[in-house]
Amino acid sequence: MFLGKSSTDRRSKTRIVVLVLAAICAIIVSAVGIESLVQPTESTPTRPLVLAGGSSRATTYNLEVVRSEASQEKGLGGRASLGPQSGMLFSYDTVAQRCFWMKGMRFNIDIVWFDTSHRVKSIVQNLAPYTYPQTYCADARYIVELPPGAATRHDLQIGQTVKF
Repeated sequence: MFLGKSSTDRRSKTRIVVLVLAAICAIIVSAVGIESLVQPTESTPTRPLVLAGGSSRATTYNLEVVRSEASQEKGLGGRASLGPQSGMLFSYDTVAQRCFWMKGMRFNIDIVWFDTSHRVKSIVQNLAPYTYPQTYCADARYIVELPPGAATRHDLQIGQTVKF
């Protein structure tokens, strides 16, 4: 008569499998939890930005609007990525010199500075995280951070007016 493996062997293997599955679940939950803390929530205001021209057809970017000092300082820092049609709009009450850096960034971005009339004042393309602590400044009321290459794909130019 064949009795199979001992119950002790089965329990040990079951414990190992349960521990491995628990570890995998913990990793997944922590990754999803962290990402959900730094991604926009339903209560975060957004605004569309439509860019046309260049080598791409018109694209609508969904811009997360940040107005508080804390959210402006954090910006996209700490996020794992930026969606291909996502971005961040920094909105201020007045035109002033606005400086940006790549503190806490994990991916490249394009940064575009705008005046009160939404005219492009300055563009920095494909800005990489390793450039921190260097700052990039221009006089602006609005600043938009976009996926890398967006400014080139849509042929954004200094002086061009954009609606957002």
